[in-house]
Amino acid sequence: MAYGYTIEPAKLDPLVELTDRMMAEFSQAAAPMAWPVDLIPALRYLPENTPGFTFKKTARKWRRSILQSAYIPYRFVRRQMAAGTSVESYVSRLVNELSSSDGSGLKDEDEDAIVWTAASLYGAAADTMVITLTAFTAAMVMFPEVQRRAQEEIDGVVGAERLPTTEDRGNLPYVDALVKESLRWWPIAPMGFPHVATTALEYRGMRIPKGTFLLPAVGWFLHDPSVYSDLESFDPSRFMSPRNEPDPASEAFGYGRRVCSGRFFADSSLWLNIARSLACFSFDHQVDASGKEIEVNITPQAGVLSYATDFQFRVTPRSDEHVCPIRRFEAENPLGSGDAVLLGDEVA
Repeated sequence: MAYGYTIEPAKLDPLVELTDRMMAEFSQAAAPMAWPVDLIPALRYLPENTPGFTFKKTARKWRRSILQSAYIPYRFVRRQMAAGTSVESYVSRLVNELSSSDGSGLKDEDEDAIVWTAASLYGAAADTMVITLTAFTAAMVMFPEVQRRAQEEIDGVVGAERLPTTEDRGNLPYVDALVKESLRWWPIAPMGFPHVATTALEYRGMRIPKGTFLLPAVGWFLHDPSVYSDLESFDPSRFMSPRNEPDPASEAFGYGRRVCSGRFFADSSLWLNIARSLACFSFDHQVDASGKEIEVNITPQAGVLSYATDFQFRVTPRSDEHVCPIRRFEAENPLGSGDAVLLGDEVA
């Protein structure tokens, strides 16, 4: 969608690996007050080789990853456009729309906007989506009764002859609530992203000066016992009548000017991934050599993004009948070769 780039279907893709590495580094870099220079800004004036203070060297290395993840796919699109082989994408459409009719090409500010909005579109969606889907998978193993109820709803509305589509969403209220619970149960960014007070203000008797950094405690908001009941339980029915607990979307996707610009796309993508996974597959505990179930015990890794620790599970088709829609979809949308070879030597 962002670049018209086809990911390698049967092996590791270098562009995906680059983006994954960049997002992991970003998660560490953006963690609030995780670096001494965040606490003592004057440290930025220290020479780079000062013993014990390697943050400048680390920052330079991580900045290179950010630049690569933004410009390598952008240059891929421009080469494909020049060769007349590009696939319509966010980047190609904007390049065509904003290029000057006199043949002088893009203005620098327009090119910068395209490069960085495309990088945000892809990079921000890639890891955040994986975090929520990973939490969903763990929850299905840990709370099998939720999985069964969702599958019963899908079977009753959609059947086993086809895959769920967004047109089915209004008729699948429990699955819809399950998506909401995935966002609440495992917040993507528990501390949120920093905001700044643009004017001095007062809140509950506390004076907040202009320029103050404000960090929303998203993890608490979504696990506030005065708002949500049975906090640690994965229970989609909390969002349904008669409980009707608050929709977590406003907290999960951020606030104000820093709100997630792709929140509606993310919501639709999450729903499709979750609904189709539940329609076709069963998620169960993995068993050890003695046949005993291996418990799922996930904890968040350090960083601004809440990556879950690894866990073992087993996924199997629900039945031969449920495999048929997948086979049909595969036949109608065959996987071709990936575009990694077209990146040239840019990705090491």
